[in-house]
Amino acid sequence: MFAPKGTPAARLDKLHDAVNKALAQPEFVQTMKERGYTLTPMSRQEFADFVKKEYVRMGDVVRKIGITLD
Repeated sequence: MFAPKGTPAARLDKLHDAVNKALAQPEFVQTMKERGYTLTPMSRQEFADFVKKEYVRMGDVVRKIGITLD
């Protein structure tokens, strides 16, 4: 999940807690597994670090294979 830049930390914490509650529900976990998802609960900082790393990685892939926008 993402939120706009400048969203107050208290709101981000509330959203993070709600996501973690969903990720802890066996029914939700099973449904996501059936759909091919692997759930990996993360702290807010871990998620931010993951997104930054993926942004760089995918940028490298895009440049390597020459994807362009029309």
